Amino acid sequence: MEKHACLGNQLVMSCSRHGTKREVSPTSDDVNSVTKSGVCSALMGCGIHKCDLKCHGDGEDAAQLHACSHGLHTIQRQCSQTGSSVRYLLCEKAERDEAIRQAEALRKIEQAEREKEQRERQQRDRQLRAEVDGLLADIKRRPPGLQKEELHRRGDHAAEYFRVMDRTEKYVQADHHTPIAVRKIEKVFNNDLEARFLEAKKLLCSFPDCNVQELFHGTGSEGVEGIPRTGFRLPPWSEDNMFGMGVYFATDSPSPRARKPFTPRAVAACCCVTLGRACTVNGLECPSSLKDHVKQSKKNRLFLDVDKDKVRRAEFDSVHAPRGTRDKAGVLFDEMIVYDPAQAIPRYIVHFSHHDGARTSEWKSPARVVSPGVSVRKIMAADVEDSADSKELYEFDFAIGHFTRLVRQYKNVT
Repeated sequence: MEKHACLGNQLVMSCSRHGTKREVSPTSDDVNSVTKSGVCSALMGCGIHKCDLKCHGDGEDAAQLHACSHGLHTIQRQCSQTGSSVRYLLCEKAERDEAIRQAEALRKIEQAEREKEQRERQQRDRQLRAEVDGLLADIKRRPPGLQKEELHRRGDHAAEYFRVMDRTEKYVQADHHTPIAVRKIEKVFNNDLEARFLEAKKLLCSFPDCNVQELFHGTGSEGVEGIPRTGFRLPPWSEDNMFGMGVYFATDSPSPRARKPFTPRAVAACCCVTLGRACTVNGLECPSSLKDHVKQSKKNRLFLDVDKDKVRRAEFDSVHAPRGTRDKAGVLFDEMIVYDPAQAIPRYIVHFSHHDGARTSEWKSPARVVSPGVSVRKIMAADVEDSADSKELYEFDFAIGHFTRLVRQYKNVT
């Protein structure tokens, strides 16, 4: 071995990765580094950084040692699929960091939206409270007590009269089988009730979202006198109160439940009702936020045993019973129930009568024949003022409407 120079104080080591050879002393610190720099310098998994460890070859642990922890890198390489010269690699640690960053950004966005919504709600709250306080101050300056005024189909009240008449006659459900004709409309205003109505708004769970709707409440001769003066009254507790101790209203007129049985000449109150946050009960057999208060009566019927306190504890201001839920212990037509009488105020008292089908086609006034097949009838406004179902009224309204259109079209029509 000495003859062939195979003995000595140096070892020849070769790096399997770099292919370099180097003589090192067994006692030297260089025994673990074959490359000149002593660094592995292999390209790491990200494709950008190089391994800065001492050269360790391509053993089983090489892949783990070459896992990059630097994050997101931009690599200038040509992509054969897209032709783009830039692509991105994301290390496992960077993926976790990116997910955390995105979650934090989303949380901040959601928090900002909640804070914005809260600020807007607080602003609406302040504005509505200021508006309510202003109206209350104005009411206190008016004379107290009930003020009642009859509307007429002619004159300054015509637009308001026909609006209420249409709201009453055209909102009758066909299934009621009770076509009606409006006979008289009285507009009512009571300062005391108005003040209570405004104060009730500020006590709603949903304030400032008051959800005020125009609804009907059927009544009789006693109610038509008492409601405009003292407001609505809660009924006594009874198992027959399907949705508890509340005041019942309907979207249409007349409603089978939101009234007493109508006589040939009946009365309904057209009211403004503050519903606030309404709890929808799709039949007493269905789940709802008030389902714990559903009980069974002695007549083996389900009823909702609630009052104002129970409804408010559930964070609601009213109950809505949707139409078409009778098969689930519900109702046939929409009903709205409030449990604080101050949440409703009468605006109009509508007197109406029932009639079979369309208005009568018979004339009440005689005709004057001017030629064969031609007759003339003179219809005066006074003749139809109190009429609700005459041929004269229909023709008179038709003529007035036609004349009004002509006046707008031709300036010289007299």
